[in-house]
Amino acid sequence: MQAVPESAREATPTASTTRRFANHQSTLRGRPALRNTDRDRSPRRCQHLRVERPADPFSRWAPHREVPGAGYLWRARRGVLVSQSMAQRCSVPWIKAVVDAVDRMLEHEIDIVGEGGLTFLHDWRSFTTYEAQARVELFAAMRGRPRGYVRRTMVAVPPTPLWRMAMAGAGLAYAFLGVRAPELVSDAHLLLTRETPALTMPEPAPAWFI
Repeated sequence: MQAVPESAREATPTASTTRRFANHQSTLRGRPALRNTDRDRSPRRCQHLRVERPADPFSRWAPHREVPGAGYLWRARRGVLVSQSMAQRCSVPWIKAVVDAVDRMLEHEIDIVGEGGLTFLHDWRSFTTYEAQARVELFAAMRGRPRGYVRRTMVAVPPTPLWRMAMAGAGLAYAFLGVRAPELVSDAHLLLTRETPALTMPEPAPAWFI
């Protein structure tokens, strides 16, 4: 048998090498490599990256407090509480979070009542209904607070008869408790522009509020 030159043996692929190469090519043909954009669009990755954020006009505001599935709260500056709902139903957990935020501001913002009280700017346009117990929780908290603790309340709500009627009823309850009735608007941008001075971005949240 004629001997095969050393250089020829190095250039000639072995049977095992040929099989491995063929298998690799078959794998590539059956499952092409993903581009970066394909990886980003995979359902698992999209689910991981999907993060709910506040809506306009607060889309640039980093939330100070978040109520999962319900909305966001900000202590925008001294004496000013801002909230934005994200759910359709005004729930007890949401109202309890708002009540807690108000109580913290009354506790830590010394002499705020003597300075005229707190300002509440609520973007509640997402709500289409509310839990009866949530209303009970809200008014129970209001009854336990000092008179004159509210300087102003503005609420952006859907321009529907249901909400107009609900807020009119709230106005009567506010009057009974010695609290100024809320001002209703349908454009949430007015919550920022009607405040004096106008709000653009919130101050950093104090540790006691978070």
